[in-house]
Amino acid sequence: MKAFLRAIERHFRKRWELVTAESGSAAFEHLRENPASFDAVVCDLLMPEMDGAEFAKRACELEPALRGRIIFLTGGDLTTEGPQAAVTEFDNLVLHKPIDLDYLAELIEEGVPHPEGGGEPGDDARGRQ
Repeated sequence: MKAFLRAIERHFRKRWELVTAESGSAAFEHLRENPASFDAVVCDLLMPEMDGAEFAKRACELEPALRGRIIFLTGGDLTTEGPQAAVTEFDNLVLHKPIDLDYLAELIEEGVPHPEGGGEPGDDARGRQ
């Protein structure tokens, strides 16, 4: 995870102010400090201490405007159990790892829209890279 966070930081640090965390609970603590200051959230579904779905639920309770601005990442298939199943509660995009960082940047800059051509919550127009 640390290598992935470093790659994200290197790729985006000149564009945006970033906050990274190694667990869901640490990420939520950052968010709680100033929830309105986050334009977008990129969140893995499987994180230590608090999974991505629980993080998103708490984040949206704290700052409802984040509801459509969370991008979930997953390295596995979406299942009918666990955090992957809970993602259907949100109308948010899911990107499958490995992700294209330039595509992620486009999504963030566009305000985290759904993939071109519409799609259901959890769809990823690009598929696996």
